[in-house]
Amino acid sequence: MVDQVIHVEVRKLHPDAGLPEFKYVDEEDSELTMVYTSPRKLCMLAEGLIAGAATHFDTDYTLTHDKCMHNGDDACELHLKIAA
Repeated sequence: MVDQVIHVEVRKLHPDAGLPEFKYVDEEDSELTMVYTSPRKLCMLAEGLIAGAATHFDTDYTLTHDKCMHNGDDACELHLKIAA
């Protein structure tokens, strides 16, 4: 969604912007892995946005971030599991 709406508008104003890319792997109904790549490596911002959304919607979750661009990986993998 971010790629299809917000990034389209950002590119209109800033064609050379280094925007992040998001891909998603659905694991189960309550789990997903977000694959995040960005030249700015703002994966911690993504973690904060997830935390804020969970707080807003009063939802418990666990998040693991085993692969990270800051550790030399090509992309970050944020595995999110919604508590039952």
